[in-house]
Amino acid sequence: MEVDPVNEEPTDADYETNDSLHGAEIPTSEAYVQVGNSVFGIEEYLGDEWSQQILKVHDPEQPLEPPSGMATELWEWQKSLLPKMQVMGDSHRRGGIIGDEKGMGKTLAAIAYCQARHRGNARRLSTLVITTNTGVADWVNQLVTHFTPDARPHHLVLNDPSLRPQSLLEGRYDFVLCSFDFLELQFVQLLEHLHRDHSEKELDMGTVKQYLESNAKLGLTIEVLNCLYTKFWRVMDRPFDEVIVDEAHCVGQQHTLRHMAIDALHRDQTFLLMDGFPPDDWTFLCGHVNLLQDHVFNTYFKFMKHFASQKEDGTFADYPSETKFNRLVKFLQAMVVARPRALPPSGSEEVPDGGKKRFMQSKADTKVRLSAFLPCYDDVQPIIPFQYPGGAGEHHKPTPAMKAYYKRK
Repeated sequence: MEVDPVNEEPTDADYETNDSLHGAEIPTSEAYVQVGNSVFGIEEYLGDEWSQQILKVHDPEQPLEPPSGMATELWEWQKSLLPKMQVMGDSHRRGGIIGDEKGMGKTLAAIAYCQARHRGNARRLSTLVITTNTGVADWVNQLVTHFTPDARPHHLVLNDPSLRPQSLLEGRYDFVLCSFDFLELQFVQLLEHLHRDHSEKELDMGTVKQYLESNAKLGLTIEVLNCLYTKFWRVMDRPFDEVIVDEAHCVGQQHTLRHMAIDALHRDQTFLLMDGFPPDDWTFLCGHVNLLQDHVFNTYFKFMKHFASQKEDGTFADYPSETKFNRLVKFLQAMVVARPRALPPSGSEEVPDGGKKRFMQSKADTKVRLSAFLPCYDDVQPIIPFQYPGGAGEHHKPTPAMKAYYKRK
């Protein structure tokens, strides 16, 4: 079925049949999504193939052993996370979200994954880590501490705005670390350059990406503004192998400068590390999943239309209906590995509300209920959340966060 490419989404009245579904009628009340030039019912889009992806993520078929040369023995949960990240990274989404309490070892697990992924294979560029100013020092410490001297990953702290792309390429760095502030400054430099050429219209991500991708395949004029935002990487076919967004709760919705700066990077895989999942405002998940690839909920309107309840005046509520909540859980399970920081009692299906029984009526309700269902969506697939080990590795002593967790248990 041909779809007018000018319209972001057709109205229900525009489509009553769907050639890809053998001409079956689609009730105007049924939710649907547009994929290319075809329209699918939402339940079919999140159907058997999506369920298989969930199973692959949470029960990987292929192992991924930790990299050699580590001075720290990973905990069992960290080892189990590596093949899960491999499945998410190789999927159409090209990445995923890793969520857990601060101090439980996400950083080391991410480092181990990136090193293990490129074991025996040369990187196309580097792993780019984006984090807070204090987070940069923590990453450097972990790169140095957890590897033997002869196996330490080669890293660069990116804080020189005059650094050229060739320097990154010739340096053969395993990890390039930069702060959110530095990333935004580099992106602003790109926006200022584009503003001089597009002063007659408002800049958006479409304009930015069109500039970065223009002439890339032909290898024509290469404008080098800075080492992060340049056509050079596309001309040379050198994406960042992985972009790791640490402290991803600091990333806002799609219209924010920080989000746009990350989205404009030329990259292969993207992983977001979050100190606890889901975020306090579950609608911020829209901005997070938008940094992943190849799914149809890639705008705020599409995300809210399919996952949030709708009020009588047509605006979106702060919570999903029960049907949309189940849909949201299934969507996230294909790209999220998280053990939430606050789990309701096992088997609980009601949100505490002073004795009242209801489904959800606020963002806080949604967070609590997502915390209960994301690790194990029992109604769809028997997925068991991974568990932390009972003891530390030889060099990996329990952090305060780990001790607090076991005390609660």
